[in-house]
Amino acid sequence: MQKGCQEAGMARRDVIAPAGTEAPRLAASSMSLFAGGAYDTSALRRIIEVQAEDLVRLRRELAGARERSIVAREDGRPKPEFDGGSLGGLSESALLDMIKQAQSEIEAATERSRWVRLGRRLGFSRPTDWESSDWRSPFIAENAAQEAVPGAAALRGEYLRLVRLQEELSRSRWRQLGHRLRLSQPFTWDIARIRQQEIAPARNVPLVAPPVSAQSATLAVEPLAAQFVAECRSFAIDTVLDVGANAGQFGTKLRGAGWKGHVVSFEPLSDAHAALRVVAGADALWDVAERCALGSSNGETEINVASNSWSSSILPMADLHRAAAPQSTYSHRETCPVRTLDYIIGSVFTDPTTLFAIKIDTQGYEKEVLEGLTERRSQVKVILCEMSLAELYEGAPDLKEMLSYLAAAGYHCVGLEPAFRDPRSGRLLQVDGLFVAH
Repeated sequence: MQKGCQEAGMARRDVIAPAGTEAPRLAASSMSLFAGGAYDTSALRRIIEVQAEDLVRLRRELAGARERSIVAREDGRPKPEFDGGSLGGLSESALLDMIKQAQSEIEAATERSRWVRLGRRLGFSRPTDWESSDWRSPFIAENAAQEAVPGAAALRGEYLRLVRLQEELSRSRWRQLGHRLRLSQPFTWDIARIRQQEIAPARNVPLVAPPVSAQSATLAVEPLAAQFVAECRSFAIDTVLDVGANAGQFGTKLRGAGWKGHVVSFEPLSDAHAALRVVAGADALWDVAERCALGSSNGETEINVASNSWSSSILPMADLHRAAAPQSTYSHRETCPVRTLDYIIGSVFTDPTTLFAIKIDTQGYEKEVLEGLTERRSQVKVILCEMSLAELYEGAPDLKEMLSYLAAAGYHCVGLEPAFRDPRSGRLLQVDGLFVAH
């Protein structure tokens, strides 16, 4: 057998097999197998190692082929239009939250944007016709008293009306210039328009993604998102775990950054979880876990639900956060199960060679999430984590503590990006950090 392999020109490798036995391997493998005793445990162990290496390589090749096939199918084909049809399964409460969020983002783009104010002083940016009218939703309590609770159909129509206003704002050339200069913060609906122009520039139909907060909009915007995807590809990551997914903002942006692989999202809030399932429903490689929070141990907890949804946290909110973002104050609490990353990876992904990247946006609870990753830490190669420069949630670790913790766990920082500023002073309060395994 040794002579035959050498005559065939195969590279020699010190791998032993029982006499007359050859470990199955891919045709592309360059391994040569040599004779050994039938009861040689060392030989049997080496055969298993050979098979495992070939299976890992096969899985990587299949993942690459799957991604290439997805890209080939999507070439030149416009993405589905957002027409509200996917909103049918949402509750009235979830729709009201989406309306509040969309209205808040429009106010941020038209009233609180320093870039827009500068453009109007210089005469380069003009207000839209509807900005001076009463465009705000009549279903939001602070805008007008509502004696009767509106039905789901009326709420869907109202949300779509606000979506059309967002689409009109996304056409502003002054805002687009600000995005290119990184002086104006893009929202998901701005990014969706850019993607639509790249995919089908001849079409004049708006492609609008679900709403995203001003705070989370910077999470996966270039360049950190592109760097995140690049690191995932360099490690041959199989699955991205999206921890603290809210309504699917990060998963949507991850697709926009070019990630075609598997995504699994986790969200503890019931309304946000329902919206997340709608967003992920059309994506065959985007799964939504059962509603739960991730933490340092399995069990149950109560989570504080913020008025804007995405600022919700298991931890109490600090005074600085309430002052910087009054719309983020807590409105009520929900009970939810808690699971560890070790439990999730060990019970769902039984293949020990599966590799993961994790994004964690849990509003001060990031270290607790990582505390639940010990046994399976070697399988996690990339981490995108939100970190605070000031106390926004009581008891949450600060940037320095998180950097030290991740360094001790075997990860080094390869990128930072601003995430949240105090709108009153411009002070940077949160950043997103990208870490990779040593």
